Amino acid sequence: MSSSSNRPIFVVGMPSSGTQEIEAILVRHPNVKTGGEIGYFGVLGMRLSEGEDISPNYFRAAVNMGGKDFKKIGSGYLKVLEGVDRKAKHIVDVNAFNYQHLWLLALLYPNASFIHAFRSPLDACASTYTAKLPHGHHYNIDQKSLGHHYRTYGDMMDHWSQTLPVSVHHVSYEALINNREEEIGKLLTHVGLAHDAAYIEREMAEHEPVGQNTADKIGFGRDHQEHLAELSGALGPLAKVRLS
Repeated sequence: MSSSSNRPIFVVGMPSSGTQEIEAILVRHPNVKTGGEIGYFGVLGMRLSEGEDISPNYFRAAVNMGGKDFKKIGSGYLKVLEGVDRKAKHIVDVNAFNYQHLWLLALLYPNASFIHAFRSPLDACASTYTAKLPHGHHYNIDQKSLGHHYRTYGDMMDHWSQTLPVSVHHVSYEALINNREEEIGKLLTHVGLAHDAAYIEREMAEHEPVGQNTADKIGFGRDHQEHLAELSGALGPLAKVRLS
């Protein structure tokens, strides 16, 4: 589906894993605008699930949809993007929950860019657990529910990456801190943006990298592991995964 000049860039991942930083890097490029956390597909998911979080109802409703239904859904989202900026070549949607709908996004927008931000699991969860998140992050009730959610999210992203007929660009939070210039170049290549030397130089010189706040530091979860026994238990082997 391509009735709009706006090409979506979907950035997904757990909170505190670099999604906002990736958005900031991309939107400073002259050909990119951002819609922020567009809730369009979240609302759709709730409707298909009959008011619940993603459930069997969601998938039962999805398999019963026809071509006209998909066309209506796809066109509706493109109208939202046009409301953000009708002339922008690329518009970023950084709604983290869109990872649940990647099958639909890949079907509707095969020419879109798909970016997955990820981080060492214990760091990502510890930072998420201490963050003040808006309404809708029900999984963050306690350490066990957060760890369970992370494992479900990880399994789903692995599945999408292996099965969807689109390229998902995976960006390590740690690499974004330690190899910023290289990661910016990879992002530009994936999205199809020109490697403007002036833009990259300005990006490196004028903007602080991620990792400035305490919860953003590499090893944040490890440093507070004595308070995260339930989280570590829920994560299982993932609690020991380190990306740096």
